[in-house]
Amino acid sequence: MITAFSGPRKETDNTDGDIALALRLQRGEMHALGELYARYSGMVQKAVLRTMPYISDADKEELVHDIFLSLLSLLENFDSRRAFRPWLYGVAMKKTQNFKRKSSIRAQLLQQRKSETDLHLVQPSADVQLEQAQLLERSLSTLPAGQQEVLFLHAVEGFKGEEIADILGIEVNTVWSRLHRARGTLLHLLENEETGRHHNGL
Repeated sequence: MITAFSGPRKETDNTDGDIALALRLQRGEMHALGELYARYSGMVQKAVLRTMPYISDADKEELVHDIFLSLLSLLENFDSRRAFRPWLYGVAMKKTQNFKRKSSIRAQLLQQRKSETDLHLVQPSADVQLEQAQLLERSLSTLPAGQQEVLFLHAVEGFKGEEIADILGIEVNTVWSRLHRARGTLLHLLENEETGRHHNGL
Protein backbone atom coordinates (compact mmCIF):
# COMPACT_ATOMS: atom_id res chain seq x y z
CA MET A 1 0.00 0.00 0.00
CA ILE A 2 1.27 3.47 -0.91
CA THR A 3 1.27 5.17 2.47
CA ALA A 4 3.28 8.17 1.35
CA PHE A 5 0.60 9.43 -1.02
CA SER A 6 -1.15 12.64 -0.15
CA GLY A 7 -4.90 13.16 -0.44
CA PRO A 8 -6.56 13.58 -3.84
CA ARG A 9 -6.55 16.99 -5.47
CA LYS A 10 -8.87 18.39 -8.10
CA GLU A 11 -8.30 16.61 -11.40
CA THR A 12 -7.03 18.66 -14.32
CA ASP A 13 -6.61 18.23 -18.07
CA ASN A 14 -2.94 19.13 -17.89
CA THR A 15 -1.92 16.67 -20.60
CA ASP A 16 1.64 17.93 -20.91
CA GLY A 17 2.04 17.69 -17.13
CA ASP A 18 0.66 14.15 -17.17
CA ILE A 19 3.11 13.03 -19.82
CA ALA A 20 6.00 14.64 -17.96
CA LEU A 21 5.03 12.79 -14.79
CA ALA A 22 4.65 9.52 -16.69
CA LEU A 23 8.11 9.93 -18.22
CA ARG A 24 9.59 10.74 -14.81
CA LEU A 25 8.00 7.60 -13.38
CA GLN A 26 9.42 5.59 -16.28
CA ARG A 27 12.84 6.81 -15.18
CA GLY A 28 12.17 5.55 -11.66
CA GLU A 29 11.28 8.83 -9.95
CA MET A 30 8.83 7.57 -7.33
CA HIS A 31 7.74 11.08 -6.38
CA ALA A 32 6.00 11.23 -9.76
CA LEU A 33 3.80 8.31 -8.71
CA GLY A 34 2.61 10.31 -5.72
CA GLU A 35 1.84 13.26 -8.00
CA LEU A 36 -0.20 11.10 -10.34
CA TYR A 37 -2.05 9.59 -7.37
CA ALA A 38 -2.85 13.02 -5.98
CA ARG A 39 -4.10 14.13 -9.39
CA TYR A 40 -6.14 11.09 -10.41
CA SER A 41 -7.04 8.99 -7.38
CA GLY A 42 -10.56 10.44 -7.44
CA MET A 43 -11.05 9.42 -11.06
CA VAL A 44 -9.71 5.92 -10.40
CA GLN A 45 -12.06 5.50 -7.42
CA LYS A 46 -14.99 6.43 -9.67
CA ALA A 47 -13.86 3.84 -12.23
CA VAL A 48 -13.71 1.20 -9.50
CA LEU A 49 -17.17 2.08 -8.17
CA ARG A 50 -18.66 2.09 -11.67
CA THR A 51 -17.68 -1.58 -12.05
CA MET A 52 -18.09 -2.65 -8.40
CA PRO A 53 -20.59 -0.29 -6.74
CA TYR A 54 -20.87 -2.48 -3.63
CA ILE A 55 -17.16 -2.96 -2.99
CA SER A 56 -16.10 -2.43 0.62
CA ASP A 57 -14.11 0.67 1.53
CA ALA A 58 -11.12 -1.47 2.51
CA ASP A 59 -11.12 -3.40 -0.77
CA LYS A 60 -11.60 -0.19 -2.74
CA GLU A 61 -8.61 1.46 -1.06
CA GLU A 62 -6.44 -1.60 -1.64
CA LEU A 63 -7.51 -1.87 -5.28
CA VAL A 64 -6.91 1.83 -6.01
CA HIS A 65 -3.40 1.61 -4.58
CA ASP A 66 -2.76 -1.58 -6.56
CA ILE A 67 -3.82 0.18 -9.76
CA PHE A 68 -1.31 2.98 -9.21
CA LEU A 69 1.42 0.55 -8.22
CA SER A 70 0.83 -1.35 -11.46
CA LEU A 71 1.90 1.78 -13.36
CA LEU A 72 5.50 1.01 -12.38
CA SER A 73 5.50 -1.84 -14.89
CA LEU A 74 2.74 -0.79 -17.30
CA LEU A 75 4.36 2.56 -18.11
CA GLU A 76 7.30 0.73 -19.68
CA ASN A 77 5.12 0.28 -22.78
CA PHE A 78 3.22 3.57 -22.56
CA ASP A 79 3.22 5.64 -25.77
CA SER A 80 3.84 9.25 -24.77
CA ARG A 81 1.88 10.38 -27.85
CA ARG A 82 -1.30 9.10 -26.19
CA ALA A 83 -3.39 11.06 -23.71
CA PHE A 84 -2.57 9.81 -20.22
CA ARG A 85 -5.92 10.34 -18.49
CA PRO A 86 -8.06 8.01 -20.68
CA TRP A 87 -5.24 5.47 -20.72
CA LEU A 88 -5.17 5.42 -16.90
CA TYR A 89 -8.96 5.09 -16.81
CA GLY A 90 -8.69 2.04 -19.06
CA VAL A 91 -6.06 0.54 -16.78
CA ALA A 92 -8.34 1.10 -13.79
CA MET A 93 -11.30 -0.55 -15.50
CA LYS A 94 -9.27 -3.60 -16.55
CA LYS A 95 -7.75 -4.05 -13.09
CA THR A 96 -11.18 -3.72 -11.47
CA GLN A 97 -12.71 -6.26 -13.84
CA ASN A 98 -9.89 -8.66 -12.98
CA PHE A 99 -10.41 -8.08 -9.25
CA LYS A 100 -14.13 -8.69 -9.71
CA ARG A 101 -13.54 -11.99 -11.53
CA LYS A 102 -11.11 -13.19 -8.88
CA SER A 103 -13.56 -12.27 -6.13
CA SER A 104 -16.34 -14.24 -7.81
CA ILE A 105 -14.82 -17.69 -7.23
CA ARG A 106 -14.65 -17.10 -3.48
CA ALA A 107 -18.16 -15.63 -3.32
CA GLN A 108 -19.68 -18.39 -5.46
CA LEU A 109 -18.09 -21.24 -3.54
CA LEU A 110 -18.88 -19.79 -0.13
CA GLN A 111 -22.48 -19.17 -1.18
CA GLN A 112 -22.80 -22.72 -2.51
CA ARG A 113 -21.30 -24.09 0.68
CA LYS A 114 -23.69 -22.04 2.80
CA SER A 115 -26.77 -23.17 0.87
CA GLU A 116 -25.78 -26.84 1.10
CA THR A 117 -24.77 -26.93 4.76
CA ASP A 118 -26.94 -24.50 6.68
CA LEU A 119 -29.46 -21.69 6.43
CA HIS A 120 -28.12 -19.27 9.03
CA LEU A 121 -30.06 -16.02 9.03
CA VAL A 122 -27.40 -14.09 10.94
CA GLN A 123 -24.76 -12.36 8.81
CA PRO A 124 -21.31 -13.66 9.85
CA SER A 125 -18.94 -11.19 11.46
CA ALA A 126 -15.93 -9.76 9.63
CA ASP A 127 -13.65 -12.14 11.59
CA VAL A 128 -15.74 -15.13 10.57
CA GLN A 129 -15.76 -14.04 6.93
CA LEU A 130 -11.97 -13.66 6.99
CA GLU A 131 -11.61 -17.10 8.57
CA GLN A 132 -13.86 -18.58 5.87
CA ALA A 133 -11.81 -16.92 3.13
CA GLN A 134 -8.57 -18.30 4.60
CA LEU A 135 -10.13 -21.74 4.85
CA LEU A 136 -11.12 -21.56 1.19
CA GLU A 137 -7.60 -20.54 0.16
CA ARG A 138 -6.13 -23.53 2.04
CA SER A 139 -8.64 -25.88 0.45
CA LEU A 140 -7.92 -24.57 -3.05
CA SER A 141 -4.23 -25.34 -2.61
CA THR A 142 -5.01 -29.04 -2.01
CA LEU A 143 -6.64 -29.57 -5.42
CA PRO A 144 -4.71 -31.44 -8.14
CA ALA A 145 -2.95 -29.09 -10.56
CA GLY A 146 -5.30 -29.96 -13.44
CA GLN A 147 -8.40 -29.13 -11.40
CA GLN A 148 -6.86 -25.90 -10.13
CA GLU A 149 -6.09 -24.83 -13.71
CA VAL A 150 -9.62 -25.45 -14.95
CA LEU A 151 -11.25 -23.83 -11.93
CA PHE A 152 -9.02 -20.76 -12.21
CA LEU A 153 -9.56 -20.32 -15.95
CA HIS A 154 -13.33 -20.74 -15.65
CA ALA A 155 -14.25 -19.01 -12.39
CA VAL A 156 -11.49 -16.41 -12.18
CA GLU A 157 -10.51 -15.61 -15.76
CA GLY A 158 -14.01 -16.14 -17.14
CA PHE A 159 -13.11 -18.49 -20.03
CA LYS A 160 -15.77 -20.81 -21.48
CA GLY A 161 -15.38 -24.57 -21.58
CA GLU A 162 -14.38 -24.65 -25.26
CA GLU A 163 -11.81 -21.89 -24.69
CA ILE A 164 -10.30 -23.72 -21.72
CA ALA A 165 -10.06 -26.88 -23.80
CA ASP A 166 -8.13 -24.97 -26.48
CA ILE A 167 -5.83 -23.35 -23.91
CA LEU A 168 -4.97 -26.61 -22.14
CA GLY A 169 -5.12 -28.87 -25.18
CA ILE A 170 -7.75 -31.20 -23.68
CA GLU A 171 -11.28 -32.30 -24.56
CA VAL A 172 -14.24 -30.15 -23.54
CA ASN A 173 -15.72 -33.09 -21.62
CA THR A 174 -12.49 -33.27 -19.64
CA VAL A 175 -12.82 -29.59 -18.76
CA TRP A 176 -16.32 -30.02 -17.33
CA SER A 177 -15.36 -33.25 -15.55
CA ARG A 178 -12.39 -31.57 -13.83
CA LEU A 179 -14.50 -28.53 -12.95
CA HIS A 180 -17.21 -30.72 -11.44
CA ARG A 181 -14.68 -32.71 -9.39
CA ALA A 182 -12.91 -29.54 -8.24
CA ARG A 183 -16.12 -27.98 -6.93
CA GLY A 184 -17.19 -31.20 -5.23
CA THR A 185 -13.79 -31.68 -3.62
CA LEU A 186 -13.69 -28.13 -2.35
CA LEU A 187 -17.13 -28.35 -0.75
CA HIS A 188 -16.20 -31.69 0.85
CA LEU A 189 -12.94 -30.27 2.27
CA LEU A 190 -14.67 -27.16 3.56
CA GLU A 191 -17.42 -29.17 5.25
CA ASN A 192 -14.92 -31.57 6.86
CA GLU A 193 -12.77 -28.78 8.28
CA GLU A 194 -15.85 -26.97 9.57
CA THR A 195 -17.06 -30.18 11.26
CA GLY A 196 -13.62 -30.74 12.81
CA ARG A 197 -13.58 -27.24 14.21
CA HIS A 198 -16.98 -27.73 15.85
CA HIS A 199 -15.90 -31.05 17.36
CA ASN A 200 -12.84 -29.39 18.81
CA GLY A 201 -14.97 -26.64 20.32
CA LEU A 202 -13.46 -23.89 18.15
